[in-house]
Amino acid sequence: MISWLTSTYIGKLVATFIISMMPIVELRGGLPYGVGFGLSPLVAFAAAVLGNMLPIPFVLLLLNGILKWMKTQDNFLGKTALWLENKAYKNKDTIEKYGSLGLMILVAIPLPGTGAWTGALGARDKTEDSFSFDIYRRADSGNNHAHCFLRLVRGYILISRHR
Repeated sequence: MISWLTSTYIGKLVATFIISMMPIVELRGGLPYGVGFGLSPLVAFAAAVLGNMLPIPFVLLLLNGILKWMKTQDNFLGKTALWLENKAYKNKDTIEKYGSLGLMILVAIPLPGTGAWTGALGARDKTEDSFSFDIYRRADSGNNHAHCFLRLVRGYILISRHR
């Protein structure tokens, strides 16, 4: 199974898609994986963005209930829920101060833990489960900015090697 994910074109697409769906890693890990395994940058970008943005509506709709339940558990789940909320809410001031632009900037920072999952978690209303198209659109825009930044860095590294 693992060899299929690294040796076939469809496998590389699926792996890029799945890696990009994972919290923390998101597009920042899926895109380099896809390009590194030979997908064209455009195809890797499409698979990574689709994989990264697919879970966000579900995060916005279901996360409050899931976190509420997790916090009632006296084990790893409860500690994980508190960690997730603390991580997301430390960015809440920036999002509230700058609104949608702040969310886009947070998601655009090309570092693990600042992607669409964190942005959606930080921007959601803690008291209600709701889907906000504006949050989704800004998270997607931030992802696209992060992609552009990664492409610029990659281009700079390639050009520097050939001097």
